[in-house]
Amino acid sequence: MPEPLTPQSFSPYIGNRFSVSVGTRGTVELELSEIVRGPERPARPGVARTQRFSLIFLGPMTPVVPQRIYLLQHLAFPGLELFLAPLGPQGGHMRYEAILH
Repeated sequence: MPEPLTPQSFSPYIGNRFSVSVGTRGTVELELSEIVRGPERPARPGVARTQRFSLIFLGPMTPVVPQRIYLLQHLAFPGLELFLAPLGPQGGHMRYEAILH
């Protein structure tokens, strides 16, 4: 079983581009811009301690990628499925968030 994804799993890839297939509209490139750490959940018997975190991506203003689960392609994370939600524009880019537990 693969290890759980953590903020440290993604830290080396800030600034890297991830490809997102948007069906008939082709592929959109999203850049991992930051990792926002949430509260840590304490360990329980038989369950390891986990930390909730968000990945913030920047993409083009159009097309806007609608909120849903997408397959993101990156050499370090083959087959990574994440629920992406648009957050709105910032600095000429559209921001997206994926929350992981």
